[in-house]
Amino acid sequence: AYEIVSRDWSSDVCSSDLRARLIKAEATRAKFVSAKLPGADLSGARLQDADFSSADMAGASFTGTDLRSAKFVEANLKGADFSGAQVRATDFFRADLSGARWIDGVKICAAGSIGSCQ
Repeated sequence: AYEIVSRDWSSDVCSSDLRARLIKAEATRAKFVSAKLPGADLSGARLQDADFSSADMAGASFTGTDLRSAKFVEANLKGADFSGAQVRATDFFRADLSGARWIDGVKICAAGSIGSCQ
């Protein structure tokens, strides 16, 4: 497995370079604020407390990823796959989750949060 030291990836990351490095990676508390990573494969990664605020993650795969307490505030997550992801205490405030895929029984609210919609 790869280990990524916590740092700010928002301005110097090319999605094609980072994609292979994040599969099953350890990137706890990493900052991906405003990063452009559409279609990235983060399957099985440990991204606890990572900050993806305002990031473009459309079509990204978070299959089996540990996203506990991660922040996706105002992120573009259209069509992202969260199957089997751990999302306890994850912040999806104002995130675009249209077309995102989840495990059975989890609903996406229009306001960009998961859980019961009223």
